[in-house]
Amino acid sequence: MWLFSRKGPSGLSSSSTAEEVTQGIDGTGLTAIVTGASSGIGTETTRVLALRGVHVIMGVRNMAAGKDVKEAIVKEIPTAKVDAMELDLSSMASVKKFASDFSSSGRPLNLLINNAGIMATPFMLSRDNIELQFATNHIAHLHSDCEIRTSGDQDGFCHLNNAVKTLNLHSLSATTPIAICFSCCVEFGYGKRGHFLLTNLLLDTMKKTARASKREGRIINVSSVAHHYTYKEGIRFDKINDKSGYSSFAAYGQSKLANVLHANELARRLKVCDLLFHGIGWEVLSLVKLLVLLEDGLDITANSLHPGAIVTNLFRHKGIVDVCSMHLTIFLGLDAGIVNIFGRVALKKVQQGAATTCYVALHPQVKGKTGEYFEDSNIGQASAHGRNVELAKKLWDFSMKMVK
Repeated sequence: MWLFSRKGPSGLSSSSTAEEVTQGIDGTGLTAIVTGASSGIGTETTRVLALRGVHVIMGVRNMAAGKDVKEAIVKEIPTAKVDAMELDLSSMASVKKFASDFSSSGRPLNLLINNAGIMATPFMLSRDNIELQFATNHIAHLHSDCEIRTSGDQDGFCHLNNAVKTLNLHSLSATTPIAICFSCCVEFGYGKRGHFLLTNLLLDTMKKTARASKREGRIINVSSVAHHYTYKEGIRFDKINDKSGYSSFAAYGQSKLANVLHANELARRLKVCDLLFHGIGWEVLSLVKLLVLLEDGLDITANSLHPGAIVTNLFRHKGIVDVCSMHLTIFLGLDAGIVNIFGRVALKKVQQGAATTCYVALHPQVKGKTGEYFEDSNIGQASAHGRNVELAKKLWDFSMKMVK
């Protein structure tokens, strides 16, 4: 909590503000998408990125609110480049339209900040008949799959994430022919898949931008410390839509765990190209298309973060005591009475809550860091579930089936 903050290895702490963690950083020439930018830390993230010269596209469900935010930012920062586009993350159709409209605009994309979310809602289903928190906080941020195979083996496809194990790349000779499944692998799984779907649909634009600008692309999933407090099994794959066993807070924790696992698995898949490089050697890497894959993998990072406990309209379904109880009881073992006394002073201000997002988005200390979990503008440690590689793979495959 910010009240008891101390600086970490980055030189920053939980009391640092978004302006402070980006002081002196020039974001001119960068373009970012920030979802959920019409309120709370999304608005502050947009404002500070714009202050640093970034062109920010706000993905908002309420265009009137988005317009108000844009006008307020431009009034404060006359040079700010801010635009708003309609995006309802609970609807796959809306996500697809947003991605299509953005791609058609011809804009570059350096930063994708998957910030939007809902918290601890009563049980309800999304427009696509998926439990609302899981649908909005996770499914709407998905990526796709990719494959490689050895030439001449028509049935020898294997998922790229299993390539090193399945193909035993260290045993391949320099003359072993490699064929790429261009429909998915060259585009790194670019397909028509709801922040999971959004990430997928925008990844190709991010790769092209990274190659053209020679600047690292960054994908950021805004998760929560609540990912520690999901259901016992982590992700209830067989009971996502089970109303009878539904817990609003556990379902929120499940969706936030999914944010962490998604970022980790995406980072791992992007790094597979680097594994291929070390496994095969330069002889095979001379293949032009494989080199393209290597370039793709090395140009984009994916990370997740906990912004801190902040009072915003994310908590509209729960009272302030409920929110404080969840965070303070979890970490400090405090009972409800203590929470009532200290809860309010322990919560971050919005300016502090947006700090870690802005840090991961712009700070040079984060360059090359991928598959990490950040908190208080420092690298932190996700839960055991959040570090579970097999759970991340299973979630990836499960999510893919949900969005097909």
